[in-house]
Amino acid sequence: MRNTKESKNLGVPASVKFFLIPTLILLVTFEAIALASCDNSTMKTTTAIENQSPDLPGSVAKAVLEDLSQKTQIPPNELTITQAKQELWSNGCLDLAQEGEFCTQAIVPGWRVFVSGNDQTWVYHTDQQGRMLRVER
Repeated sequence: MRNTKESKNLGVPASVKFFLIPTLILLVTFEAIALASCDNSTMKTTTAIENQSPDLPGSVAKAVLEDLSQKTQIPPNELTITQAKQELWSNGCLDLAQEGEFCTQAIVPGWRVFVSGNDQTWVYHTDQQGRMLRVER
């Protein structure tokens, strides 16, 4: 006769559940991100690193420039994206958590975007669509 607890779990060992559930969540997250990122408008960016000239989506470039312009009061046309590199951030805070902030523990595909203006350089971390923006401090 089987243990009642074991029959309710359909005989799946706890160790399998421990890895299976987070893996399924990650797969669903990646699929949702992939579907949401179907943006055909792209902006070519130049980069100082050889063989790294990805196509930064125009929506991401616009979001970064508008955000930085608002924060610095520098007009967007005086800011220049000098480099953009695709990244896989290790959490929902785009690897830039603030003290006491809780971040989802999931891989977030996105961009590291370098912007110059007024003799300064800023580095942004974004998600793929430019909806989440964080500036390195």
